[in-house]
Amino acid sequence: MPVNISPGAGHTKKSKPLPSDFETFESAKLARTRLICQLRKLDDPAATALADVLGACRKASRCGSGACPVCNRVFRIHLAGEVKRARPSAFDVLRISLIPASFRVESGGLADFDLRRWVSSRHRTIERALPPESLFAGGVDVSLNTLENNDPHWCFHIYGFVLLPLGWGVHNRSKVRRLRAELERRCPPVPKSDRIGAEKVLTVAAMDSDSFDDAVLYAHKGDFYRRSRYAYTRRKTGTRSTNVTPQTLPRSAKVELSLFLARFPLGSRLILIGFRRRGTLRNLNDAFRGTFVDGHVVATRGVMVLDPDDWKAVFQAVREFDGFTPEDDPHGEHDFGVVTFKGERYFWKIDYYDLDLRAASPDPTDPAFTVRVMTIMRADEY
Repeated sequence: MPVNISPGAGHTKKSKPLPSDFETFESAKLARTRLICQLRKLDDPAATALADVLGACRKASRCGSGACPVCNRVFRIHLAGEVKRARPSAFDVLRISLIPASFRVESGGLADFDLRRWVSSRHRTIERALPPESLFAGGVDVSLNTLENNDPHWCFHIYGFVLLPLGWGVHNRSKVRRLRAELERRCPPVPKSDRIGAEKVLTVAAMDSDSFDDAVLYAHKGDFYRRSRYAYTRRKTGTRSTNVTPQTLPRSAKVELSLFLARFPLGSRLILIGFRRRGTLRNLNDAFRGTFVDGHVVATRGVMVLDPDDWKAVFQAVREFDGFTPEDDPHGEHDFGVVTFKGERYFWKIDYYDLDLRAASPDPTDPAFTVRVMTIMRADEY
């Protein structure tokens, strides 16, 4: 049975204090200001548009952009608080770090990379590999990797935590080996031929459950780095290995990554298995309907035969609609409504499809699995 969480619900005053290294509001706000300045220096309409979105972000009206450091900070706080409330009171934890074989995107190629499809595929393979009694809370980290200052490329790295019943055996080597083997089979890591010596691309290790609540914040971290790798040979063993030095992203890479993250809603990098995000469905529907972004809008012939000013007015009425009733919205999902324009009634309805638009979404609360399609029609066309 999925455990309900609601990252958008906020945390209470009784919440555990944030870790000492968690970004402050001031540092997140400064990071956003610097990003806006970098975006405005470019002669690029997409960069200018993103700068405008970030510049309009306010406490009473957050932009919700995946590129906004402030919104990401708020999201992480909500997420950590709700995961804590939803998780079992006693559990064992395995930490998983995985660089999949399909980890690599060339520098400059993020514009053509589909994050949601990639996360959806990794979600399915990890879910099949895990024990049925487990929960998983994790996400996708992105870094710009180089080797000896050459071959710059983006690396997509999965980092997460398997929550298991107390006494499952996280210190049982044979059990952990079997889980590791299943992960390797279902979600193959970088092959040995592409590694440098003993480079670790899959780690499965027990960790103290007391540190889980702080560690889970890493699942949707907002700081991204250039990871400069340097190969060397160990004197005693003669084996090759690498040192990794985290560095600040170059300006061009920072902009590329920000434009990439802005294409996807907050939470798109999450991988939650066994958790269901309560309340998120309504929030996602409202965000889509209010902006017509991150989905498709379809109008029937009865709408499109109207004069342009009239059908635009109908669209605007749909955006602004807030007259939900128990009869029209019994489940509180905000997926259906009725507006009236010049005496004519118009329906709007949101449906949830998979990424190929061929079948229903397996989890409409997860943007990684879902394409929203809103149909606007005249009432007699329903």
